Amino acid sequence: MRDIKFRGFTVNEEKFNNGKDGWIYGNLSVLDDGTVDIQDINDENWFKAVNPESVGQYTGLKDKNGKEIYEGDIVKSYFENGLGAENKCLIIFDEYLCAFMGQEIKTKQQYLFNEGNPNKKDKQLKYTEVISNIYDNPELLGGNNGY
Repeated sequence: MRDIKFRGFTVNEEKFNNGKDGWIYGNLSVLDDGTVDIQDINDENWFKAVNPESVGQYTGLKDKNGKEIYEGDIVKSYFENGLGAENKCLIIFDEYLCAFMGQEIKTKQQYLFNEGNPNKKDKQLKYTEVISNIYDNPELLGGNNGY
């Protein structure tokens, strides 16, 4: 069974790039008043309010170093694009396909990024590495890309 969990940046931090301390991982809870909380995975009795825009779902996959890959992460990878070139991709969820995708930052080309084809999954993740996310390092997106 796939692990379903989320991450979000606590509302008590002034900006995203204060470092890892502001990120909370665990179960998502949306309250009637619109407040978004995450039940801290390290303290199951503690819910923390997070910035709703920062919430990303765990893809169920890990990179070559064993780091969990979340929606909103920026990864380096070699996707099968015919060129064999390294790509920097933003991990997004495509609602039409109901799948996590790697969207190449420069070209916006999308690559399937899920467990649908085990052979491709192994090849992609063997060379995939999380380098940051759009909140801690937005400059990796190369300017205003609409994110």
